[in-house]
Amino acid sequence: MLTVDKDGTGLFLSDQNGKFRGRLIADEDRTGLTLGDENDKPRVGLTVDKDGPRLCLDDQNGKCRATLHMAKDGPSLRLFDESDKPRVGLTVDKNGPRLCLDDQNGRCRVALDLVQDGPSLRLFGANGKPRVGLTVSKDAPGLALSHESGKVRAALDLVQDGPRFRLFDDNDKHRVGLAISKYGPGLAISDESGKVRAGLAVTKAGPGLVLSDESGKVIWSRP
Repeated sequence: MLTVDKDGTGLFLSDQNGKFRGRLIADEDRTGLTLGDENDKPRVGLTVDKDGPRLCLDDQNGKCRATLHMAKDGPSLRLFDESDKPRVGLTVDKNGPRLCLDDQNGRCRVALDLVQDGPSLRLFGANGKPRVGLTVSKDAPGLALSHESGKVRAALDLVQDGPRFRLFDDNDKHRVGLAISKYGPGLAISDESGKVRAGLAVTKAGPGLVLSDESGKVIWSRP
């Protein structure tokens, strides 16, 4: 059965039992189509307004659980749980595609991005701060481990010269570095200002240890 609403802006669709199964509306602000199930619950909603076209899929309780939206910034797909919290978000904007997995509070905890520099995978703490970052850029692949404040405290990457491992303090100063270059493996220990005070390396000539003062002057070395 097909009926027209009072203001003439919408059409209602009913089944043989008179139950609502669909509505088509069109006014100055939007155009929309709603489809319902046999229990009079809306299950599909398709609208077009100033923000762009949007598709919404509802569960048996009438709650929207999935949306597909085409906005000015780009398309997006979002999945919601039974508490109306967003749990999965897939977007594509000018920076590239991004997949985000949210916790029960709607906060992003896992993000997978692909930007111009390369792909990245980030894990976030409950406070929203990044804790683990895995990236592949044009320079090198790398792994970063961060404090609960979001500051990077440990980093492992593979640069052109070889692999390296670095430790940082609370002030973002590089304090320990372990690397393998074309000359051999080496360990560097720095002070609070980031200046190397002790260096241990093994080259073709053999092992060597160098100690320096605050000005960088060598105060002891072997051999």
